[in-house]
Amino acid sequence: MLAASCGSDSDTSPPAIPSDSDAIAVAAGNNHTCALQQTGQIACWGSNEDGQLGDGTNDNSAVPVPVTGIDDAKAIATSNEIISGGHSCALHRDGTISCWGHNRVGQLGNGSNNSSTVPVTVKNIVDATAIATGESHTCALHEGGTISCWGSNIWGELGNGQINQNSENNWADSPVQVVSITDATAIAAGFDHSCALLRDGTVSCWGRNDWGQLEADTADTLDISSVPVPVEGINDATAIAVGGAFSCALHDSGTLSCWGRNDFNQLGSDTTDIFSAPVPVADTTDATAMTAGGQHSCVLHEDGTISCWGTNISGRLGNGNQVDSTVPVQVTGIDNATAITAGFSHSCALHQNGTISCWGNNDWGQLGNGTNNNYAVPVAVIDFPPARAEETTTTALARTPTTAISETAAAPTTALTVTTEAAPTASPPTTTTTATTSAPTTTTTTTTAPPPPTTAPPTAAAQTAPPTSNAPPPTQPPTTAPPPPTTLPANRAKAITAGGTHSCALHQTGTIFCWGSNRHGQLGNGQSGRNASSAVPVQVLSITDATAVAAGEGHSCALHQNGTISCWGRNNWGQLGNGNEAFSVLPVQIQGITDATSITTSKHHSCALHQNGTISCWGNNDWGQQGNGQSGNNARSSVPVQVADISDATAITTSEYHSCALHQDSTISCWGRNNWGQLGNGQGGNNAISSVPVQVFGIIDATAITADVGHSCALHQDGTISCWGSNNWGQLGNGQGGDNPNSGNADSSVPVQVTGITDATAITAGNGHSCALHQEGTISCWGSNQHGQLGNGQSGRDNLSWLPVRVEDIIDATAITAVTSHFYTSANSPPESRTCALHQDGTISCWGSNSWGQLGNGTTQSSSVPVKVTGFGG
Repeated sequence: MLAASCGSDSDTSPPAIPSDSDAIAVAAGNNHTCALQQTGQIACWGSNEDGQLGDGTNDNSAVPVPVTGIDDAKAIATSNEIISGGHSCALHRDGTISCWGHNRVGQLGNGSNNSSTVPVTVKNIVDATAIATGESHTCALHEGGTISCWGSNIWGELGNGQINQNSENNWADSPVQVVSITDATAIAAGFDHSCALLRDGTVSCWGRNDWGQLEADTADTLDISSVPVPVEGINDATAIAVGGAFSCALHDSGTLSCWGRNDFNQLGSDTTDIFSAPVPVADTTDATAMTAGGQHSCVLHEDGTISCWGTNISGRLGNGNQVDSTVPVQVTGIDNATAITAGFSHSCALHQNGTISCWGNNDWGQLGNGTNNNYAVPVAVIDFPPARAEETTTTALARTPTTAISETAAAPTTALTVTTEAAPTASPPTTTTTATTSAPTTTTTTTTAPPPPTTAPPTAAAQTAPPTSNAPPPTQPPTTAPPPPTTLPANRAKAITAGGTHSCALHQTGTIFCWGSNRHGQLGNGQSGRNASSAVPVQVLSITDATAVAAGEGHSCALHQNGTISCWGRNNWGQLGNGNEAFSVLPVQIQGITDATSITTSKHHSCALHQNGTISCWGNNDWGQQGNGQSGNNARSSVPVQVADISDATAITTSEYHSCALHQDSTISCWGRNNWGQLGNGQGGNNAISSVPVQVFGIIDATAITADVGHSCALHQDGTISCWGSNNWGQLGNGQGGDNPNSGNADSSVPVQVTGITDATAITAGNGHSCALHQEGTISCWGSNQHGQLGNGQSGRDNLSWLPVRVEDIIDATAITAVTSHFYTSANSPPESRTCALHQDGTISCWGSNSWGQLGNGTTQSSSVPVKVTGFGG
């Protein structure tokens, strides 16, 4: 979309860059980005459908590629064309202009309507001082203060007093003069309108006006103006920016005002009301530059930080989430910016050292970091400057966009990009699946972690992401992603947890690593989407003091040394506990918890154990799994609520539909759904629930608990195990099961003993299966084995086991975990599941399903025997 555009004599030109820097300007379009180098050369990256990268091809590139034949540019501009790919333009040092890319309506200005993959010269311009690109039109500011435009004129966006919407020739393929303007100092072009900043600080606009984007008096009566009209109430502007259907002005006081379309909060006025007259942008008094995208805007502050507002689909606000904002929110990790630009769904910043970072949508590689994964926080543009000519290497991307950070598509509007001329001189100012030790105690880790390592963690399949809002920002973003080390820092993992389609490990340093599906941001590394998954561990950002970790189906949580909890990933039921239901690709803090000693997560809800023995839960509560006496779809809570009648808990566990607590007196109580008898109180049935804790029948010596979707298990003081609930896959381990012809109805609403186990030290319940850790370090599992989750070298629906079988090749395990949150329905729907083990040397092994890389061995092939997780050295 648009960055503020200024003339050569404007006070709002981008700050100068140190002599040893490279980039001096950046411009973001709809799905591509361009940067101007100090040498006068230009590099572009992203979509190249219409040749808008200017490298002579139509090949997309996720890293910068040089524009052909330009070595004397002093300003750049990129457009946002939703229907087609877009175009780009360069202002040369001699005052001429060249453009490349889409040219259906003459927006390249070379006297034709043929698109071009290399720059072509705009006709009859020799004295330009600034350029601006709209969706399908382009404008130039001349030395004397006049303006000329070319391209589409269906809405009067050329400002020459002409318009003919019914004609096929409603465009100009060479420049025409904007009428009545002789003293402009800056220009900006939007979707279907343009604006000029005049020498006296006033602003005039022309073109489409259906949202009041031109000016106040005509908004209700004039849908189009083919000549400039003054914006009422502005007489002290120092810069302007134009978005999809709105406009903004920077005032000499450092404040901002905007007007026009506001249904995506793009005016920053703390409301979604439409304003045809300028309204102040909230909380901004120190702005030095601004930019307007299709549905969002950003401002550069005096201290080098950046704030953005408006729609946050794909993370284009850069603050680590996708929650829209009616007021400016700070971009994560940037404190040294010198210029900003906003595209339709992404944004970029130029840093003092000449590097560039971008954030938001990346379907076409427009972030320039070598991937097409979306980022809700800034990531560094890599390989900049690119090699010239035949030395250039591009990263090709498929033309079909990938899954966005949000599953909600952006509204079908557009926006355009305008850039300023760059100054050429000197520099400017556990779930229960997380068993952590061989001792038969709680299911989460509470040991104090040592200081974090100084070496970088592995990034593997994911690009190195920037710091988050919870960590101190660096002085500058990295220019390239460091190569991943082959092993993690010394002392390796000390706790593990398995979620629905991902796994996580707590490192001895207090950091956390996750792997597998990242569709909802559950890996916590600032990315999300189907293509952001990782088959090897990647580090969760901003966490260095964790003492426990728990993984649900689409989210994860960490317990910190100070008793607080942070979660990340899916949040459609409020399972992140931060007071809203917007997912986050970065850790966000749970509200109101400062004394937690243990955490557990399930599919859509999570719970915390407090120091005083009470429990609080948050998220889904349709079956009463929060234990607060309520149930139903409307009973969910996005902040923690206290479980009723419990004040002496020592351990907790959650499943998709129910939760359980271990008490100081070694008894157990459970609450939630009870259709299979999983509450263990002798009752059950299709509609059976309890929204408050009920005591499990006959257990008085438990030392640990674990729960799956339809069953629960307890570890006893003597090393035996009892389970209760659903047994359709033999997961109760008592020799019966749904496929056993001698079983009858094998479910049990009271605990039954697992056969043949007398020396267990830890337990875990997976999706239709269960496992026990033995004193000697071996592991036994029982139940479903559809994907090899029993680890005995077999797999398939018919290879289930109603009795414990030994996991192959494991003799030194210290902890076990199994997935607990992936729903299954019946014996005709075998559950997808897996199991993982922590070894004495800090390595990790996993086995079972692996469609998302959740075994962590760099592949997506399931395994019926343990395979080592990559990167955790022995």
